[in-house]
Amino acid sequence: MNELRALDHFVIAGQELNKRIDAYRNMGFVVGPVERHIELGSSNCIVYLKNTYLELINFGNADRWLTAPYDAFFESCQEGVPHISLRTMDADAAHQEMTDLGLNPDKIINARRKMSHPDGREDETDSTSFYMWRRDNPYLSIFLSEHRKPENIFVDGYTNHPNSAIDVSRLVYMSRDPAGDIDYFSKLFGKQPDRKDENGFHIVGNRGEVTEVLSPNAAVDRYGKNILRNSPDPLSGFCIAMHYAVESVDQARLVLDGNGVDYSETNGGVIVPASIACGIATVFEARN
Repeated sequence: MNELRALDHFVIAGQELNKRIDAYRNMGFVVGPVERHIELGSSNCIVYLKNTYLELINFGNADRWLTAPYDAFFESCQEGVPHISLRTMDADAAHQEMTDLGLNPDKIINARRKMSHPDGREDETDSTSFYMWRRDNPYLSIFLSEHRKPENIFVDGYTNHPNSAIDVSRLVYMSRDPAGDIDYFSKLFGKQPDRKDENGFHIVGNRGEVTEVLSPNAAVDRYGKNILRNSPDPLSGFCIAMHYAVESVDQARLVLDGNGVDYSETNGGVIVPASIACGIATVFEARN
């Protein structure tokens, strides 16, 4: 294992892009303009954070090779996070590593897109990605991305969010068989879990953020009615929650109250249920 990786970005998918844009703005995020993937036919809006970003995607005119793997997710969940990316510093080397590990990665694709800076200046990203879809648990699949122009990804003018969000601090999945997910996640992150027990496991990425896989019972015990349902069925698993470190939980409450967004108190923060937050229970908590 040559590279310890961290969370990079999160594909937030659904049928109505404007609905997702409104939901994230109401939760207090700055949502960037719609931009098009030049070579893929899809487009997106980006929520930029310190080290990670949310990709509100519109598949638009994308080819079926790109969209077909998400069909079962849309049928079961309608909206949510069916795919996430870890960052690699060298896509070519990582692709060879994943090949050597027996993960049969797809070819490297060019995910460049137009982007507009807050001052109106236009540019392009220079990013490549490759996928490693799992057949046994497809929506616990991960892809790797390299950003050769990070200054066009993490744009200071877009990161000052009214809810005071800084970054994604924890990503949580529900899985029918967490033990069966450990090998795949360990290969992708470049390390073994930092914790594992009968409830699941978690891995701490190289910036200290946590990615966690929980059993259905453990997921329900923690999040209750804030997640979509008590079981991943008919899927093998899917993403259920994202936690954000914020400068001020009080500021996040103020924005949610002002925009009429329902939430409840949780340990050290507040949580917006998945039914409101585009399929993902969304937690705002004070940064460590």
